[in-house]
Amino acid sequence: MLAPMSRVIIGAGVASIKLAHTVAQADPSRGAHITILEVNDHVGGRICHENFCGHTVEMGANWISGREDAFANPVWDLAKTVGLQGHASDRDHDDSLHVMDCHSHNHKNAGSDVTTQYLETVTRFQESHERAVAHVTNGTVQNDVSVRDILEECGWMPKSLMEKAVEHNVLEVWVSDGLERLSAAHDLKAGANDVDLGNDEMFVEDPRGFNCILDRMVEDLKVWGVQIHLQTKVQMVHYKPGNVKVVAQDGTTGLISEYKTDAVVSTVSLGVLQSKSIKFLPPFPKWKIDAIGQLAMFNFAKVFCKFETKFWPDKDQLVFVVGDEKKGYYPLWMKYRSTFESQHLFMCYLGGAEARRVECLTTEQIANEVEELFRRAFEHTLSNGQDPTTCFRPSSVAVTDWSNNPMFHGSYSVYPVGAFADVPFSDLTKGLNGVEGHEEDVANRETLYFAGEAFDDKFNGWVQGAYMSGERVAKKILERQ
Repeated sequence: MLAPMSRVIIGAGVASIKLAHTVAQADPSRGAHITILEVNDHVGGRICHENFCGHTVEMGANWISGREDAFANPVWDLAKTVGLQGHASDRDHDDSLHVMDCHSHNHKNAGSDVTTQYLETVTRFQESHERAVAHVTNGTVQNDVSVRDILEECGWMPKSLMEKAVEHNVLEVWVSDGLERLSAAHDLKAGANDVDLGNDEMFVEDPRGFNCILDRMVEDLKVWGVQIHLQTKVQMVHYKPGNVKVVAQDGTTGLISEYKTDAVVSTVSLGVLQSKSIKFLPPFPKWKIDAIGQLAMFNFAKVFCKFETKFWPDKDQLVFVVGDEKKGYYPLWMKYRSTFESQHLFMCYLGGAEARRVECLTTEQIANEVEELFRRAFEHTLSNGQDPTTCFRPSSVAVTDWSNNPMFHGSYSVYPVGAFADVPFSDLTKGLNGVEGHEEDVANRETLYFAGEAFDDKFNGWVQGAYMSGERVAKKILERQ
């Protein structure tokens, strides 16, 4: 009887844990032949949290979009099994928003409530966006057509400051520095950017952290003998048959170890693969490099602020409209409901160039900018006794670091215009065996597999994309045991 094949999985995110669990669950005796190497000090990858002023805040994934009404979301199933805490997201609920014009100190509307105008503009944008989605769904759209192109065909041509702010806040902040750079063929198809995910969305706010959805699978892996090594940085991967091994350094002791195996699964981020911070031997063939280069990493940042004095309206979300020269400048703010009355905690989320800029600032610099923004918006509404020289300054600030983190090189993958126009998507997901070319028989002799959110062509950028990608590779591995 042949010995079970061994596997080394690089990364301990959702794709990795689901992959290892699926393989080991099929035959628990395989568990002892699976090793997971993770550079960070936690399981979950880009699902991670920190303590901010006594409150658990999610640094990465924070929403479960599409719970039950549009399709069976495996992440929602995991959330239910652990009783994940959170609440329905109010991003699109009219009665939860308070929108302030903060264009300029000297602008006549600076600090004024423009909620009604904003919501009317959102409605117009959404109508055009729905027509654009239908256009893509019902017809053939070339890969070199941008989301901007299709929206213009459907009547959306933003000219006013308000229209540009709505366009950014509703769509751009999640996926692009500019819609003219974003692929319509992918980003307006079913599954992308909330398309076909339904309106049932959950904002995770759980003291255990979002990554607790993986706890039961991790416990199973331990019972089955799967080894999970945290703070272990992979430096090199050899994947030629007969000499498959991973070279990694222990982040605590500095010791270098070799993990010999039959095959390796890379679940590192697209950004890490593009950065070439892990050396693969032999080097990737040109067709694989071309496929990896089709996608881009997007930067999505969060800023967390605590205020000592309440000076804002009783709404769950604040939206700020600023000038063209500051597109995306601290635009969207959410209260942390569970502790808000006692803590006054806010989360601001930003995307693209502004996310990169803010993640390079110190917390003191962020506090200065936030103080000025809130002063511009609310100084004229202060109650007697509130000190305008102090109440607008956050007493505590924290910020994410995805754009500068060498373990990820960004937040998640997106499709720029032209992605996979001349390269088949299958070249991205296809494994390698150290032989030049990608003939059909290579698929039966893979020694290096790839999984992760970027390797799912429908739900890239989503937690469920990582989950489904890991599950697919696990099934492929099981077929070849």
